[in-house]
Amino acid sequence: MNVGIFNRVNHKDKDSDGMYAEWSSIPLEGGGQGVLGAVGGRDVVLAVVKQLSSPDPSPLTTDAEVEWVLEVIRYGLSLPLSEHSAVRDCVRVACAWLTPLLAPTPAAQPTPPALPPPVVAEPHRYARKILRHLQNLFVPRPDETLAFIYQWELGGDLISKQAVLCHRVLRLARALADGGALGGAEWKALLLLLLAAAAALLAPPVPPPPPFHAAAIFQLCDRVLSVLFEVWLVACHRSFPGPALWRTLREQCLRWRHRDLLTKHWTRASLCLTARLLNNLYGPHFPAVPISEEDANLVPADMSPEAVMQSWYRILHTIGNPVDLCRPRVISQTPEFLQYSITQEEGGREPSQHPCLEVLPHIFHQAMKGVAAHVDAFLGTPRTSLIGLSSSSSRPPSIAPTTPPNSITSQVAETEKPPLTPLRPKVNSIFHLFGEWLFEAALIGTSANYNTQQRAEGMPPQASASDPTHSYHMFRCQAGRAEALGTLCRVLCSKQCREEVLAPYLARCYVAMHHGLRDAATAAAVVLNASDIFRLDLDGVLVLVPDFINALDKILSEREPKIECDSIDKRELRKAAISILLSMVAFPYHYKDLPVPEFPGCNEYAGMTLGELTRGRIAVMCVSGVQVEWSGALAVPLLNALYLCVRHNALAAPAQPLPPDMRARSESGSTEGHSLDDFVADVRGLDPSSPVFGAALVVRATYLVCHRLISSWKGELQVSLAALELLSGLAKLHSSKPEFIIDAIERKRAVRWICDYISVQCGRPPQAHSRDLHSCVVAAYGCLSAWLCPALLADPDCLATLMEVVELGISGTKSQAKPGDPPMMKDEKELKPVSMRVRDAAESLLMQILEQQVDNGLNGNWCRLDERWLAALGHGKLRHFIADGNIMLSLLEEPLANSQEPQPTLVVIIRCAWGRYAWSLSSRGAARSAGRGAGGACARPVDTRPPRAPPAPHCRPLPPAPPCALDAAFPTLDAVLRQLGDPEAPTLFKLLEQQAAIEKRVKESEDNVVPEEYVPPEPVTEFQTARLFLSHFGYLNIGGDKKGGAARLWALRAGGAGWAAAVRRVDACGARAALTVHVFCARAGHTRAADILRNASCTSGLPAGFLAMLRGLGKPVRVRGHGGWTGHVDTSYDTPHLQDLPPANNVGEKAPAIYDGREQVLYWSDSTSEIAFVVPSGLGPSDAPPDRRSDSIKSDTDGSCTSSRSSEKGAGSCWDVSSETHDKLRALSLDLDRQPAAAPGSGRRNRDFTTKILIIWLEDFEDQLNLPIEELLGYCETGVWWRREEVCVVCACEARSGLVRVSAAAALLAPRLLPHVLRQQALAHARLHTDLYQPPHVRRRHLIQELAQQFRQDLTEPELLESLFKSP
Repeated sequence: MNVGIFNRVNHKDKDSDGMYAEWSSIPLEGGGQGVLGAVGGRDVVLAVVKQLSSPDPSPLTTDAEVEWVLEVIRYGLSLPLSEHSAVRDCVRVACAWLTPLLAPTPAAQPTPPALPPPVVAEPHRYARKILRHLQNLFVPRPDETLAFIYQWELGGDLISKQAVLCHRVLRLARALADGGALGGAEWKALLLLLLAAAAALLAPPVPPPPPFHAAAIFQLCDRVLSVLFEVWLVACHRSFPGPALWRTLREQCLRWRHRDLLTKHWTRASLCLTARLLNNLYGPHFPAVPISEEDANLVPADMSPEAVMQSWYRILHTIGNPVDLCRPRVISQTPEFLQYSITQEEGGREPSQHPCLEVLPHIFHQAMKGVAAHVDAFLGTPRTSLIGLSSSSSRPPSIAPTTPPNSITSQVAETEKPPLTPLRPKVNSIFHLFGEWLFEAALIGTSANYNTQQRAEGMPPQASASDPTHSYHMFRCQAGRAEALGTLCRVLCSKQCREEVLAPYLARCYVAMHHGLRDAATAAAVVLNASDIFRLDLDGVLVLVPDFINALDKILSEREPKIECDSIDKRELRKAAISILLSMVAFPYHYKDLPVPEFPGCNEYAGMTLGELTRGRIAVMCVSGVQVEWSGALAVPLLNALYLCVRHNALAAPAQPLPPDMRARSESGSTEGHSLDDFVADVRGLDPSSPVFGAALVVRATYLVCHRLISSWKGELQVSLAALELLSGLAKLHSSKPEFIIDAIERKRAVRWICDYISVQCGRPPQAHSRDLHSCVVAAYGCLSAWLCPALLADPDCLATLMEVVELGISGTKSQAKPGDPPMMKDEKELKPVSMRVRDAAESLLMQILEQQVDNGLNGNWCRLDERWLAALGHGKLRHFIADGNIMLSLLEEPLANSQEPQPTLVVIIRCAWGRYAWSLSSRGAARSAGRGAGGACARPVDTRPPRAPPAPHCRPLPPAPPCALDAAFPTLDAVLRQLGDPEAPTLFKLLEQQAAIEKRVKESEDNVVPEEYVPPEPVTEFQTARLFLSHFGYLNIGGDKKGGAARLWALRAGGAGWAAAVRRVDACGARAALTVHVFCARAGHTRAADILRNASCTSGLPAGFLAMLRGLGKPVRVRGHGGWTGHVDTSYDTPHLQDLPPANNVGEKAPAIYDGREQVLYWSDSTSEIAFVVPSGLGPSDAPPDRRSDSIKSDTDGSCTSSRSSEKGAGSCWDVSSETHDKLRALSLDLDRQPAAAPGSGRRNRDFTTKILIIWLEDFEDQLNLPIEELLGYCETGVWWRREEVCVVCACEARSGLVRVSAAAALLAPRLLPHVLRQQALAHARLHTDLYQPPHVRRRHLIQELAQQFRQDLTEPELLESLFKSP
């Protein structure tokens, strides 16, 4: 006999008593056999119970008789299974005698046995004995060591019949708990019955059953555990069990831990209690734990909060330390295992080597999933998988899912995870509850594993790490360890902004993550659940940077991860890895001189800095990730990471050109022929310490993105848009950093690749064309606009390529489809663009090329001269025309200044789709250098040569013909008039005589007059020069227009009602995309709009990062002297007359509220967009002084849906728990039910809507969940319609490390890069929504056409010409 096993049988571990150390457990010895068991009473049982089981009236009338019968039933329940009929009758009688405790129910079929009068009179007295006797049904028989379900030699029929009786007793126990009139003693007896049943069925270690017995055993064991926990929870509500019962439950559960069903039902019961506990602690606003319908009533609805809390803590610790499940030597340290080893195997094998313990790794994994479910519930992020964990109808362990975890059907949705509730407990509190289990489980099988428990006398020794069996067992437990590591990471990443985590907990977490990241079996769990680890201001977190760099390289460098991810979705893993990569892109720049922090005893990166370690590897990961990514949803954040990596590396770019050895391998102009390894190999070959590393990275990023854009992303809208945004950002990088020298040939290649992309997309078959495809083409034209620069436009080949794609967009085809084909003339082509949006985008690019508009400065190229300026100078009225249907001409026929020499002068104000321009034209009779004589005429040159003699005639004229008869055939004029009797004939004759006399005198004096030089007439002082301008430009082609064609020129009726507002409406619409961004500063804890607005008026105490951000967003400009967009339609593009204004204040000189749009704003613009950054102060443009208001157009005229501000509090947060009801305001939002009347001529079409963008600087990032967005929107007036669903809120928060966390970008940024990223985010969001609307130049064109329709004069051509000769 094995003496060690024998000693362990007699050993009792006193250290495991825990909270019940002062109490003794209740022994579960069964019901016993009584007197009949000693003398043998089989025949007595058969005779008695047969009569008692009949429905006839009971012959028992006294208590003594009932007591004697109970002894008979007691022995009958312990009879062998072969006496099934007797056992069945005993069960029927016992169950029937317990029914007086239940509420009356309709008679059942068959009729139950009759009840003796004593039982009816005192049901509680006999119920306790009956419940104790029913234990004999489950416990082994006197001559047996195992319960009946493990005696497979009896046959399946007998076992099934006995199992049916057990199910009946369990149903009765459940009914008694739900509706029975039980006292404290009866509850104790009922709980002991269930404990004894479960102990008999679950405690023995048995080998796997035969297949034909597996289902029955599984069902009965599952049923007894289910009833046990259900009844126990009801008992906690009606009669709370005493400490002895709780200790008994805990000791028994420790003996059942080799059963996976115990873990399932423990998780089920404790999760239901956790759901009720959280509701009691945090109220209904805390996220509810998803519980299955069958478990919804597991915890009584009226259970007191105190009972819930006590029950929850006790149930949670019922199974002891879950980490023991990965230690077979501890689990097998039970009397049943030791007895089995002695009796069945005669001590020949250690109990820890029993075959039933092979499932311990699976049970350990399930237990850790249960612990993780509890932690997730406390964090407020319960997963839907909790329903499966809490459900009692799970499948047997032999049934496995048929769908692999990474199949297409298992792919997760695109929705982002919801934010954590601010009501969640602190990290330290969760670690106090679950930290001991999680830390120990996360370090099993590692050298850092700690186990503080001393090995007691008689306990088996710890297994050696070099033991192959132990190593294999630890390897099988890696799934549970990974679950614990993931839970630790989720808890740590739930840290709130101002929360402090205890240093011991941080150290243990870092050690666990350090070992987890270096293990291929657990690295995926750490990466998946620690996506925010570097965003939380954790002390000492940089020690994990090398391990995360190595893990991310294994995940992102290849399409398939190089680490194990059996139960983890690979797509979610890559998504988490990209999120971590985004949080680390600023490290090479921000921590470039910081030595690499390492764990004590580690010396892998001695002498290296974080900049040297991460700069090259992060760049390689970004490039390789973009190269191999196949999912469009993940390619977008990868492109964002690549762009931020390039931008951060460009912050320290030197002023020197790119050397030849740093250029890309392929110098060809096409991406064809590139292998997938070329781009990554190029980046790996770069020297990160080189001063031109950033410039070389730009070239490779451009090559890679262009290659994938043409080869892989043509059909994916979001990825194509993101790639084009990246290329546009790289183009702006060249213009914003002149020292960032890139060869012109590289820029030409990028432009040619984008042109090829447009040609490929436009050349796809008609069935492939869609709105998404056209959106990609429009974005590509916008990307080309960003790449324009004087050097490219001066290159003939590049300009020809650009003009080809412009022609393709406008007409739908190229003049020369293939090189060498004869060009097709314009008149021969059919104007058929692929879409009107593409045509508009191509026209916009053409206009920029023609104007050479690359970066037109601060205020744009609009002329500030308008009608009000001219009126202020004292000039008269203007003539207004519409030319070609979309150009408005305003003509002033007066000189702008006092001219000493009157000349035909004209001032033309041209309003077209591309802006407002002014021309001044003057018609001069001579050059400005000519002498100035009287009247402005100049002397003609005098010919000093002698006059020439007239040449002799070549022939003499013939004499007049003599009269003949033919002359009489035609009557004379005099004869005809006299015959007709015309009264006007004398007048005609008189005129003829006068003309004949004049001609005669001229002829007579012709030879006698000396010829003189002709002198030009004096210039006239009154003339109409408008017709000269219109005639020169072909608008007065009298009789030359095609018949039936529309007139090219229309006259407008100026000065009528609404004329000034209509003109102002045209001027208020810019030719570039105008965007208003409102900037706020929210101090820690500020959740009211008044407090947030008050921060803008502070002159001191504001965060330095907030002021630095404002300085970088734009340049301060004065609203009154600004010719661009100012954030409101009333004040934009509206410069007053002859006003000398002082320069605007720089950020920091005064409170930020100075930029509230009344006096100053922060302005930024490029060739296609302009942004006005406004810092609301609580006052709007209408609160400005009367002399500063614009009377040109009001917001209601433009049709904005403005409303007065309300003092009511708006619910701007999904976690607002301050009130029960949320009165959501609709201030400044589109009320579809009650819309105000629009202004004449301006319909409410999609083009009228804009996007609301708010940038909020936070001191506490958690405050983003409680921001009063609805209230803040009331102070964001722009005078333009908007929709509530198109509001974008971007939050920025500075970390203690100096980096800035941005919500929209999901990245940590260097402060210098923050303004640029915020502008890019604002433009990208606005472009995403305005993609459905019309471009600015199209909006202006439509406004001009609306004005023309409203004020057009219906004049015929003669009437139009006549009006030109009259004063306007």
